[in-house]
Amino acid sequence: MKAGIAMVLLAAAILCAPAGAEENSTDSWISWGSELMINESFEKAEEVYDMAIQSDPENIDAWLGKAQSLTYLGKKNESLEAFQKALDVADETLNEKPEDSKAWQSKGIALACLGRDSEANSSFEESIELLNNTLQMSPNDADAWWLKAENLELLGRGEAALDAYDKVIELNSSKSVGAWIRKSDILLGQMGDYEESVRVFDKALELMANNSNNITSRLHTFFLDEEGFSVTQNIWVHDGQILRVSLGLYNESSQTYDRYVKVDSNFIRAFESLRKTITPQGKPIGRYNGSLFCWTPDSESFARPRGDWNTSDSQSRWGHQLLFVEGSDDAAAQAYDAAIRIDPNSSEAWTGKGIALLSQGKRSEAVAALDKALELDPQNAEAWNYRGNVLSGEGRIKEAAAAYERAIALYDELLLKNPKDAGAWDGKGIALENLGLAEDNLSRYDEATDAYDKAIDADPKNAEAWYDKGSALNAIAKFRQEPEKYNESLQAFDNAIRLSPKFALAWVAKGSVFFDRGMYEEALRAYDKALWTNPVLQKAQTARGAALEKLGEQGESAKSYEIARMNIDMDIAAATSDQELSEAWYRKGSIFMAQRLYEEAQKALDNSSNADPMNVESWVAKGDVFRWQGKYNESLKAYEKAIENIPSGSAWQLSDAWSSLGDVLQEAGRSDEAISAFDKAIQIDPENNYPWLAKGDIFNQTGRQEDAIKAYDMAIKIARSSQSFLASGASAKARYNKDLVLNALGRNFEADAANAQTKELGFSG
Repeated sequence: MKAGIAMVLLAAAILCAPAGAEENSTDSWISWGSELMINESFEKAEEVYDMAIQSDPENIDAWLGKAQSLTYLGKKNESLEAFQKALDVADETLNEKPEDSKAWQSKGIALACLGRDSEANSSFEESIELLNNTLQMSPNDADAWWLKAENLELLGRGEAALDAYDKVIELNSSKSVGAWIRKSDILLGQMGDYEESVRVFDKALELMANNSNNITSRLHTFFLDEEGFSVTQNIWVHDGQILRVSLGLYNESSQTYDRYVKVDSNFIRAFESLRKTITPQGKPIGRYNGSLFCWTPDSESFARPRGDWNTSDSQSRWGHQLLFVEGSDDAAAQAYDAAIRIDPNSSEAWTGKGIALLSQGKRSEAVAALDKALELDPQNAEAWNYRGNVLSGEGRIKEAAAAYERAIALYDELLLKNPKDAGAWDGKGIALENLGLAEDNLSRYDEATDAYDKAIDADPKNAEAWYDKGSALNAIAKFRQEPEKYNESLQAFDNAIRLSPKFALAWVAKGSVFFDRGMYEEALRAYDKALWTNPVLQKAQTARGAALEKLGEQGESAKSYEIARMNIDMDIAAATSDQELSEAWYRKGSIFMAQRLYEEAQKALDNSSNADPMNVESWVAKGDVFRWQGKYNESLKAYEKAIENIPSGSAWQLSDAWSSLGDVLQEAGRSDEAISAFDKAIQIDPENNYPWLAKGDIFNQTGRQEDAIKAYDMAIKIARSSQSFLASGASAKARYNKDLVLNALGRNFEADAANAQTKELGFSG
C-alpha cells in the first residue's frame, strides 16, 4: 500500500491545558483551539471554539477564535457574524470594566476585521492609554509592556513598539525571546533594516538554544513532489501566538534549503515579514499575530505547478497518506470525498472513505461506502478486507473470516500476475492478521510476517510494509512470550520512520513497544514525536498520559488524558448515529479506566450502552469497572449482558466472557459457581486454556491440590498445540503456579523441573 506522491502537512504542537484549568474549561478549549489554528486544523478549531462558547458564551477570545477559524475556512459571512459577536461581547465587558486594556485590544481586532479601521485604531489607542496608567504605577509589569508593544505594532508605530519590546527584554521576563523575535520582524518588515533584523533574530536563537523561554518552532510542509522538494513554512510560537514565519524550498534528500520561494507581496506581508494582515474587505490593518487571522492564505498557489493534483488518484493517495501514515482520519475522509467528487466511480476512493469512516466509529456510513466500492469493483481486495473488519466489529466472526479469506484469495490472484507487487503482499499480510484476530489464531501473524518480508523484498523503501511487519512482530513478542522479537519490531519501526519521518502511527507503535518493556522515558519520547507530526492523534495523547503516569508526572499525565477526552467530546457532539455515539462514549470511558477514575468511567460507559445496548465492548468494560470496585453483583450483570449480545458463532469471545464471569464469581467467594462458569467457557472453546488455569487456582485455594495440578497440566497441554493469543501467557502462569503447589506438597524435584520450564518462557510471577 505504497502512498506514492503525497501532499504532507507536518505540524508540531504541545497540546496541554492551562495549569489549574478545570476539565473542559473555557481556557482549555481556547488553548486547544489556538494550537489547532497554528497547525491549520481549521475545521476542528471551529468545533473547539464552539465548545468554548458553550462553556462561556461571553468569552471574547472564544468568539474571536471562532471568527478566525471561519475566515480560514472561507465562510466569510459567518466569520463576519462571529467578529460582530466578539465586538458585542467586548462592549459588554467594557461596560462593566472600562479599564480592561486587553478587552479594548480585542475590540480593536474585531472592529478591524469588520472593516471599521478608524474605530479599531481608537480602541488600540484606548488600550495603550490604560496600559500607560498601569505602567506608571507598576513600571516593571512585563505583561503590560508586551501588550502595549502589540498595540503599537497594530497601529504601525514600529519605533515605539521596539522601545516597548526593549522594556520586556530589560525586565528579563518569560516573553524576552518573543520580544527579540518581534523586534527582528519590525526591523525587517516596517523598517527594511535587513542586517539589524538578522542580528536581532540571532540573539533570539541564542536565547532559545539556552532554553531560556517557552518558544517553539513548528514546521509546516505543504507539498512533497517526485523530485524530493517541498514548500516549507517555519513558524515561531510563544503561548499560542505566532511570532515569526518564514517560507522556503526544502530539499528532502540533502536536508537543506536550496532557495526561497518567490511569493507575491500579500503573502510576504502576511506570512514572512508579518507586517500586514488583510481584512475580509481587503484592507490592511497592521501586523499579523496569533490572535489576528483576518486573511486567508492560499499556500498551494506558491508551490510548483502540479498538473496532476486535481485527479481522483492523487486525492486518494493523499487520503491514504493521511489515514495510514499520519493517523488523521477526519482529514483523510475529506480527501477521499474530493477524490469521489472528481470520479464518483472510483472504487479505490470509496474504499478509502469507508476505512476512514470506520476509523472514526461511523460504522453504518463505512458499510455504505465499502459496499459502494465492491459494487464498482467486486475484485477490490482491500474493500473485502475492511468489510471483514466491519463484520468482526459486529461480532459476526464467521462472516468476517469469509471476507478476509476472500481478500487473501484476491491478493493471491494479483500476485500470480505479478509476484513483485509490494502492495499486494502488504495487503495480504494485513488480511492475514485480521483473519488471525477473528480466529484467535496467532500463527496467522507468522504468515503475515512472511508476506511483509516479500513486500519489502519487492520494494525495500515501502515504509508501510516495514510498519506492518513491526506491528506483527510486536504481537508475536507479546503473546508468544518471545522477547527477542521486540528488538526486531523496533528495528522495523525505525526503518519505517527513516523512510517516512512523518509516520505518526509508527512513532506510536514504537512507543508502545517501549511501554510494554517498562522503558517509559523512551516511550514518552516516541509519543511526543507522534504528536509532533499529528497533534490531534488521540491514541498518542492517551498513551502519552499513561507513560507520564508511570514516570510519576501525575499533573502532566492528567493534562494529556484531558486533551484526549476533549477530542472525544468533539466526536460525541458530532455523532450522527447511536452506534457512533456509543463508540465515542466507550472510548471516553476507556480513558477514565486508564486513569482509575472508576465513577467517571462508569457514567461514560452507561452512556455508551444506553446509546447502543448491543455494544459488547461497553458491557465488558462496565463489568471490569464494577469488578475493580468490588461491586460484584453489578459486574456479573454487565458480563451477562455482554454474553447475551455476543453472536453464538463467536466461540472465543463467548468463552472469554464466561471466563470473566468466572473470575468475578471467584473474587466474590462463590467458588462452585465460578467453576461452573469456567466449565462453560471450556465447553464453548476447548482451545481456551485460561479457564483451566483459573480452575487450578480455585482448587489450590480450597485445599484440592491434586486437582489443581491436573488443571494446571491441562492449561499447559492445550498451549502446546493452541495458537490462541493468550495461550502462552496462561501456560507460563500455570507452570509457575504448579511449581508453587508442588513445593508446598514437598515434591521439590518435580517443582524444580516445572520452575525451569517456567523460566524458559520468561515468566516470573
